[in-house]
Amino acid sequence: MLTIVLGLLVLGGLVIFHEAGHFVVARRLGVRVERFSIGFGPVIFSRRRHGVEYAISAFPLGGYVKMGGDDPRNRESLQPGDLFAAAWWRRVLIALAGPGANYVLAVLLSIALLWVGVRVPNIPNRVGTVEAGSLADSLGVLGGDRIVAVDGTPVGTLQQALEALPAEGTPAALALDRGGETVDLSIPEGGRARFFQGLSFPVPAEVGEVVIGTPAYKAGVEVGDKILAVGDTPVGNFTDLQQIVTRSPGRELDFTVERDGKVVHFPITPFGDTSGGEAVGKIGIVAASVGTHVVRFGFGEGIVQGAQSATSLVGVMVGGIVSLFQNVSNLSQISGPVAIIQASGDAAKAGVDRLLDRAILFSIALMVFNLLPIPILDGGMVLLSLVEAVRRRPVGEKGLALYQGIGIAVMGTLLVFVLINDPLRILQRRSALGRIGDMTP
Repeated sequence: MLTIVLGLLVLGGLVIFHEAGHFVVARRLGVRVERFSIGFGPVIFSRRRHGVEYAISAFPLGGYVKMGGDDPRNRESLQPGDLFAAAWWRRVLIALAGPGANYVLAVLLSIALLWVGVRVPNIPNRVGTVEAGSLADSLGVLGGDRIVAVDGTPVGTLQQALEALPAEGTPAALALDRGGETVDLSIPEGGRARFFQGLSFPVPAEVGEVVIGTPAYKAGVEVGDKILAVGDTPVGNFTDLQQIVTRSPGRELDFTVERDGKVVHFPITPFGDTSGGEAVGKIGIVAASVGTHVVRFGFGEGIVQGAQSATSLVGVMVGGIVSLFQNVSNLSQISGPVAIIQASGDAAKAGVDRLLDRAILFSIALMVFNLLPIPILDGGMVLLSLVEAVRRRPVGEKGLALYQGIGIAVMGTLLVFVLINDPLRILQRRSALGRIGDMTP
């Protein structure tokens, strides 16, 4: 129940901020706003102020702004101050104000996240491979060694080891555990960077997080699962697993997993992520970590990096939408309100940084989605207004009816799809967990 409440607060807050953008710009440009509602459906409380009805409605899924004269089919009855009585460029600005508000919010939240601090997974301090001819190799480091102390300070993770190291220009004494025996060595002055460049620290192929709605989620993968093999190929670490999955989009793979000391098998088909160009297989899991450490940015650096991070996320989100059209099978990855609320609620319970991270992601997603040139969405308003600017007259009734008909069909299909897709994924996961339980001796 707490997950649902927290999820509703996050999703509702993002939608209300979006609508507030429309509201502020519409009022500034002289367009009459009749109602600003928090929530949808029947109004349960309202108060009128400066000609606007501020309302709280029954269903807490965001909100909406109702403007006067917002139906392009009724142009003959328009009054001064109505939306479609305003110049085309004013309508464009009003339409863009909602997505713009989501972008601004994402930037502000990104800056806040970097100021508050981001929890970054700690990497295990056990050496995987040693590059031949490297400084570490010349000092006698072997694969399987574990760094247990730096200058006499005990360390349990790679990050702790790096933080315990003295300044670059100072020699450092390391203690390594090698099969129960302690091996001491010294990193020479100025050799710290070269020493660690020659080492790899593999992450175990253990699941630390399962992304809702992905193939791994539907297949029944759980946090703590240890992936032993994929098909006939043993998996030694998470990098091995990534390499197998990456080159297998759309191909069913048989995963051998250790769960609670028992071994089970189940199939997972990676979806093809084409946001980077070439299709890359993904199943939707994150590696388990040996704890976390917090990375914080200073005031100025946080502003610069936060703005850049939010802006780069726009490109990633656009690429993701393009990939849906390039590969129809990826439509199964679309999340509806149920999945978004669940993911937001889980993030809120996981900590402030996770909550901010999800809010940034969903705010950018809301921005990009609303810019699609579909009636009902802000992008549809922008398109109609630009066509009117080029033609120097409004779109005709037949053209408008055709455009709206296509838009309603697309939105209706999408709505039905996501409303079915969310519960279907939950049922698939429960069914998969049941089958895995039946296979367990």
